[in-house]
Amino acid sequence: MIGDCKMDIFIFFILGTLFGSFYNVVAFSLLDKGQENLKHILLGRSHCPNCKEKLSVIEMIPIVSYILLLGKCKNCKQSISCYYLLGELITSVTFALLYHNFGFSIDLLIHLTLGSLLVISVITDIKKRLILNKLLIVFGAIILILRIVLHIALDFYLLYYLVSGFVMFLSLFLVMVLSGNKLGGGDVKLYGVIALTIGALDAFYSLFFASVLGLLIMIPGMLLGKVDRKTQIPFVPFIWIGVLLTYYIDVSAYLL
Repeated sequence: MIGDCKMDIFIFFILGTLFGSFYNVVAFSLLDKGQENLKHILLGRSHCPNCKEKLSVIEMIPIVSYILLLGKCKNCKQSISCYYLLGELITSVTFALLYHNFGFSIDLLIHLTLGSLLVISVITDIKKRLILNKLLIVFGAIILILRIVLHIALDFYLLYYLVSGFVMFLSLFLVMVLSGNKLGGGDVKLYGVIALTIGALDAFYSLFFASVLGLLIMIPGMLLGKVDRKTQIPFVPFIWIGVLLTYYIDVSAYLL
């Protein structure tokens, strides 16, 4: 039984690498060419971003191909962005952890949808400090539909999650306004979707985790004079970690 569970987790890890490869293409294509490139995303064949040579089957194997080719194109020998490896790794970790937590369920599908949004947003935030509205709308709509389905099928707390999304968005919107836009509008909207998925309480906990992690990363740079209060750092990677931590750390148990 334990062996079967580990195998299922491994399968979801591998599945995550495949989706991660696709999410990389989505993130880079939307950042570079916008919505008109969606058809190419869905139907086009992967190619080297430098020489445009179409990739062979071996070159399209997630993670493994990047390592074997030392992060370089087989044809032109130019370096390929490490973002591709990053996207595949964090997606595989996300899928494996979520399956470990939820097993096969509608809940798993809902949280995989959020996980996918976070993964793509990690890439876009690191690359260009952007959280794309079109992604928030699409993934938020999918999560809302799944929440409604879960409510109809199992009478499962729809109102709580709807209120959570609204309260989280409104709270962080006020923080953004009162702080003089020190909190990004993309982060505010993203947290509305996060709260719709995991509820307001866990969303606030994830924000706490993300803020602590971000501060720990910034402190050494501030002490060395390389980072100051005006330095912009991508916050979504910390949000991604913060959300995953809420699945495994029951903060409420420590507060009671």
